[in-house]
Amino acid sequence: MKRREFLWLMPALPASYMLGCESNSSQLEQSLIARQDLLFKMFHNREFETISILLAPEFSYIDGASGGKARGYPKRLERVYKYQDRNDMLPISLADRSVEVSGDTGWVTAQLQFGQARTPYGSLTQIFRLEENQWKLVRHHFSPIAAMPRPTKGHS
Repeated sequence: MKRREFLWLMPALPASYMLGCESNSSQLEQSLIARQDLLFKMFHNREFETISILLAPEFSYIDGASGGKARGYPKRLERVYKYQDRNDMLPISLADRSVEVSGDTGWVTAQLQFGQARTPYGSLTQIFRLEENQWKLVRHHFSPIAAMPRPTKGHS
């Protein structure tokens, strides 16, 4: 019989987590929420190039059917913003946000809602890594749960 080996992909946990240090975990979750809120604030303020400082060097994204590496991501965000602005999809808000932290890895899942009507649009998962006491976005994944609105007439 052939022997199979498995690779465990869970990050190593520091001793403080093994001992059930819940208050530290809660603080890390709150700092992760603050970092994600900053990311969305920068998006709404059109600070597309500045967002790069929040990204890990190996950052990648999948956004619906498209995806890519960090290079070009600020331009992609700018195009997304213009599209959403033309189609009354701003502001973006989060619903049902769930935050988890394990060691130096954190992830956030949420439902994105668009526009003043807060129309549900899709599911978001973002994975962060704690580097020198700062959360860096490693992976962004967005899956639509509804069809994208077609561009408004008179707008290109």
